[in-house]
Amino acid sequence: MIKFLVVIIIAIVLLVFTAPGQKLTASILDKVSPVAREKQLLTNLQKNIDGISTTINASEYQKLNDSEKLKQLNMLVQQAKSQTQAVQAALTQGDLSATANMLIQKVVSIQTGNQPAVSLSPSQNNCHNQ
Repeated sequence: MIKFLVVIIIAIVLLVFTAPGQKLTASILDKVSPVAREKQLLTNLQKNIDGISTTINASEYQKLNDSEKLKQLNMLVQQAKSQTQAVQAALTQGDLSATANMLIQKVVSIQTGNQPAVSLSPSQNNCHNQ
C-alpha cells in the first residue's frame, strides 16, 4: 500500500513539476475542457501584446536604427496575429461543437419521443384551474 502511494506521489510530481508533464497535463485539459484552452490562448495573446509594449518602451529598442526597430516590431506583431488566429480558431471550434451537440440532443429527443417541457404562464394555465 505504501509503495502504491509513493508511486502515485511520484507520478503526480512528474506531471506537475516537469516540462513534459506540464505539456501532457495541458493537452489533457485541452481535450477535456475547451474553456481551459481558450483561456490559455487568451493569456498567451495578452502576453504577446504586453511584450510589444515592453519592447517598444525598452531603452535597447530606442537605440536601434529604424530598420531594426521595424523588423523587431513586425516579428512581435506577427506573433500576436498568430495568437489571435489561434484564439479565433478555438472559438469557432467551440461554437461548432456546441451547435453540433445541440443538434444531436434534438435528434436524440425526437427519436426517443421526449418533447421539451413547455412552461405555461399563469394566464395560459387558466384551462387547468377550471
